[in-house]
Amino acid sequence: MAVQETELVGTWKSDSNDLAGATAYGDVTLKFGVDGTLLYIVHESERDQIMRLTYRIEPGFIVTDQPSEPRSERTEYHLGEDGVLVLAFGGRKSRYVKVK
Repeated sequence: MAVQETELVGTWKSDSNDLAGATAYGDVTLKFGVDGTLLYIVHESERDQIMRLTYRIEPGFIVTDQPSEPRSERTEYHLGEDGVLVLAFGGRKSRYVKVK
C-alpha cells in the first residue's frame, strides 16, 4: 500500500470550521479501511445514512465504487499541511479532520 493510501486509513469527520462543506454535505464521517472499504456516513437528526463503498487511490484522486450500484466516482483529494483531508467533488470542496 502506498504512503498516500496509508495516510487515508482511519476515521475522518467533517471539519467543524468548514461551513461550505457542512452546507453541501452535512455532518459526515468517512471510515477508510486498510482493505479498500469505505464507510460514508451522513449523520442526520433522526438516523445515520450509511453508504458502503470500495475505494482505491490514483494520483490525486480517490476512486470509489458502490457495489450495490456499480459505477466509479473520482474525487480529487489532497492532505493539507495541517493534516486536514480536502476533497473536491462536483466543484465543491469539503474538509475532514482525522479522529482515529
